[in-house]
Amino acid sequence: MQFSWWSPGLAKLAAYSIINKPENMYINSTNNAQNPLSPSQLNQTLGNLLKSELNSFWLNGEVSDYFRSHAGHSYFSLKDSHASISCVMFKQQDAMTSDNGQEIIVFGYLSMYAPRGTVQINVLKTLDAGSGRLQQQFQQLKQKLESLGLFDSANKQKLPSLIDDLGVITSPHGAALKDILEVLKRKNPLINITLYPTTVQGPTAAENIIQALTNADRNNHQTLLLTRGGGSQEDLWCFNDERLATTIAALNTPILTAIGHERDISIADLTADEMVITPTAAAERLSGQFLEHKHQLINQSNYLSLLFQNNLRKQQQSIDGLAHRLQKQHPKTRLSQQHHQLNHLSHLLNRTISQHQEQAKSDLNHCQSQLKSLQPDISRLQHRLNHNQQLMTHLINNKQQLSQHALQQQAGQLASLSPLAVLTRGYSYTTRQNGDVITDSKQVEKNEIIASQLKSGKILSKIVERLD
Repeated sequence: MQFSWWSPGLAKLAAYSIINKPENMYINSTNNAQNPLSPSQLNQTLGNLLKSELNSFWLNGEVSDYFRSHAGHSYFSLKDSHASISCVMFKQQDAMTSDNGQEIIVFGYLSMYAPRGTVQINVLKTLDAGSGRLQQQFQQLKQKLESLGLFDSANKQKLPSLIDDLGVITSPHGAALKDILEVLKRKNPLINITLYPTTVQGPTAAENIIQALTNADRNNHQTLLLTRGGGSQEDLWCFNDERLATTIAALNTPILTAIGHERDISIADLTADEMVITPTAAAERLSGQFLEHKHQLINQSNYLSLLFQNNLRKQQQSIDGLAHRLQKQHPKTRLSQQHHQLNHLSHLLNRTISQHQEQAKSDLNHCQSQLKSLQPDISRLQHRLNHNQQLMTHLINNKQQLSQHALQQQAGQLASLSPLAVLTRGYSYTTRQNGDVITDSKQVEKNEIIASQLKSGKILSKIVERLD
């Protein structure tokens, strides 16, 4: 015989019915007062009878007296309002995480524990009694919303590639918010984060989340993040609310969800524009490639700085060359060079005159010496001497006049080349107020102030009309 779903009282009743079947009233024909059974033989016989007559079954009840041995085996009782029955789950089976007072469903078979003569259930598998009903509700809502098109990818918005304004809808006290803030601070500290606090579990959580989402959607953030950390299916059940799903689908702002852990998928996740498995993964997704872009900008900035420095160096070299050429062509420099040349010529002239005078004196002294030694005719020699003196004086004066004339010619040529000499003849040179020399009427504009340099003084003029 096989049962699909029993209570503890029904399991005990089944065991009692099997033992008390008419065909089982006598163990065997050899059993009598002279050949009685021992307790261990009886318990072994009852165990074999239960095992042969009763197949495995599902049982629903509340856990009590839970105990886990050092060997890893779990011992507990399943009870309802009328009865209870002992259960054992050996460590070779799935690990049991139930607590006292929790309603569960177990799969197993009846057995007899021979040393004590007690009936117990050998449990092979356990399920949360509530999870089955919740899963059924989840699937029904999922099918309904899917038929309405809330999960269609065509209706989902694409998250921006670069995000600098984020609205976060979560509990302000949860670990999820702390994880998100730490990751974003490390990977993209420029994101502006606005928190919309809400409860994330409990009977009022869905309504609170809807209100927070509505407020966040009005503030024109680039992206919204709905998130919370892990928990039981009951803790996360508020994210399977139909009103919450329709609210998410109607948002104008793209939304990313990160609810629970990797194994947790909610209706909110399916409705959102994009979902990730954990809050940390959401922060990684939203931070984008900020660090990569930052490194690229630093490299590009360094490259531009290098180009700018090279270009600046070339321009400075060009300016230095032009300044050197300008200095060489400057009137002051040319005047200095001509003045130096004039001094040099004057020095040469003076030295030549001095040499001629010295030579003349030497000749005179020589003649006087010869005159004395020869004792010439004094009057004749005196006359000759006077003549020679006159001739020498004439030659000297003539040479001096020629030299002075040459000097005056060179000085005149030098003066004619001087810009100041041009100014003595009534000319002037005109500049703009910044010092630029004006050589063309197109260099000035009407009403502009210009300066005219005369031989003595300067005149400021205002352009009344330009005649090109």
